[in-house]
Amino acid sequence: MHNGLYNYIFNKKTLLIFIILTTLCFIVSMWNRYIYIDDAFFGEQAYWLANDGIVKTVTLTDFLNTDIHLMSYHKLHIWIGALIIKLMGWSVTPLRSATLIIYAAFLWLFVGFSKKVTINYHTPYIYIALFLLIVNPLIVLYAFTFRPEIWVMTFGFASYIFLDRILRNDNNRTSETLTIALSGLFAGLAMLTHLNGLIFPVAGFIVLLINRKWKHLLLFTIFSILAVSLYFIDLWQDGNFSLWIYQLKNWPDNNATNYLSGGFAELLKNVLFKLSQEHMRFFWSSDVWGISSFFIVSLIFSFRHLWKTQKNLIIYFLSLVLTLNIAGSQIAERFLIYLFPYMVIIIAFAIVSVKTRTILLPKILFIILFALQIVTVVISFQDIFKRNSPHVEISEQIMQHIPENQLTLVPYNMIFNSLEGHQLTSFKGFEYYEVYENNKLTQTDVFNRAKEMGIQYIVIPKKEFKNTETSLDCLDNKPLKETQSYSTSYEDSRCIILKSD
Repeated sequence: MHNGLYNYIFNKKTLLIFIILTTLCFIVSMWNRYIYIDDAFFGEQAYWLANDGIVKTVTLTDFLNTDIHLMSYHKLHIWIGALIIKLMGWSVTPLRSATLIIYAAFLWLFVGFSKKVTINYHTPYIYIALFLLIVNPLIVLYAFTFRPEIWVMTFGFASYIFLDRILRNDNNRTSETLTIALSGLFAGLAMLTHLNGLIFPVAGFIVLLINRKWKHLLLFTIFSILAVSLYFIDLWQDGNFSLWIYQLKNWPDNNATNYLSGGFAELLKNVLFKLSQEHMRFFWSSDVWGISSFFIVSLIFSFRHLWKTQKNLIIYFLSLVLTLNIAGSQIAERFLIYLFPYMVIIIAFAIVSVKTRTILLPKILFIILFALQIVTVVISFQDIFKRNSPHVEISEQIMQHIPENQLTLVPYNMIFNSLEGHQLTSFKGFEYYEVYENNKLTQTDVFNRAKEMGIQYIVIPKKEFKNTETSLDCLDNKPLKETQSYSTSYEDSRCIILKSD
C-alpha cells in the first residue's frame, strides 16, 4: 500500500497537477497583491536614486542620517530598481515584476541544469525539485516582492552551474577560462545584490580549494572580486565610507554589531552563539517546516548515497550554510531562499533513490511531508488573499484629504504612489526608534515625538484598510486617547486622519 501511494504521489502526473494548480493560484494572487513592507522600503530607496541621484529613505526621518544619504543598501538590487522607475515611473508593479522575471529565469536555468546532471535518474526527479521550488510558501510570497532574495538565489545558482561544469570537466564546448570566469562573476553579482551573497564566492572558493583546482581558484577569485568591487563605487567619496560603517554598526537587528565591536573573545562568543541558533532558520515558521523536514529526512536516509554521488554539492551546501550563519546579517527564514536550489536537488535525489528500497519509514515520512507542504502553501495563499486589496488606489484616495506638501505620518506601504506631491514620513521610522531606544512607545510618546518632528497629519489605519499595520502596538486597532496635540480631521471605515492643532 505504502509503495503504491509513494509511487503515485512522486510521479510526473501528480506532481505536475500540483505545480500547475499552485502556479494558477500564484497568478491570481498577484492581482491587487498587498504592499509588503519591503516593497516600500526598497522601493523608496530606488525612487530617490532615480529622482535625486542618491539613495536615501526620506520617510525614515531622523534615523542614522538615512533620510539624507543611505550608504548601507543592496547595490545591484536598488540600481536596477532605479532604472525601472526611470523607464516606467513610480509604481510597485514594475518593481515586483522584475523579481518575477528573475524567478522565471531561475526556473529555466534550473530545468536546463537538472536535465544535464540527472541522465541516470528517473524523470520524476525534475518534477519533485520543481514541486518544492514552486509549491513553496516563501516563493509564493517573495517571487512577487521587491526584495533581493530571489535575485541572489538566481545569481548564486548561475555561479554554481558553471562551477559544476568545471568540477565535472563538462564545459559544453566552452573554454574552461570563460566557464570559471562566469562562475566567479555571478558569485560576485550575488554579493553585489546583497552582502549576504558573500556566501557564494566563499563556497565556490572552498570547493575549488578542496578539489585542488588551483588555476580555476585564482580565476574564480579574480572575477568574483571584479564584480564585488562595484559595491565600493560610491564609498570612496569623502565621508561615505565612515557613514557606511556607522549605518551598518547601528542598524537595528543588524549582524554587523556582532563583529564591529569587542575583541577576539567577544567575536568568538558571538560566532558560537549564532552557530547554536542556526536550526531556528530552518524551522522559523510553518513556511519552512515542510522543505526543511524534507531535507533532514533526505540526509538521514540517503546521506551515504548522496556523499558518494554528490560530494561536491554537499560540501558546497555546507559551506553556504556556515558562511551564511557566521557572516550573514541575521538568522531569518527568508535567507533560506538562497539555499533552496541545493536543498531540492538533494531532496529529489533522496526521494528517487528511496523508491527502489524496501524500507518503508522514509517513504511514509516523505508522504506525510508532501501533505504538509501542500497544507503550508494553502495557508500562505489564504493569508495573501486575506490581505489583498487595491491598496494603491485606497492610499491615493486617503491622501486626497490631506493638503500637498504637509509632513504626514503614514503606514510605510502608503508611499505607493504618494511620494510625488506629498511630504511623507513613516511609522517604520518610529518602529526603528523603539528598537534603537529599546523602549515601547505609548500613544502619548508617539504624538509628542510627532509634534517635535513637525508632523502636520497622521494617518492611522483601521482593520478595514487591510495590511496597513503601523507596527506600533500602541496604535494598532486600539482606541485613541485624547491629545492636545492632534485632533481628528477625517474618518471613515479605512482610517482616521489626525491634524496638528
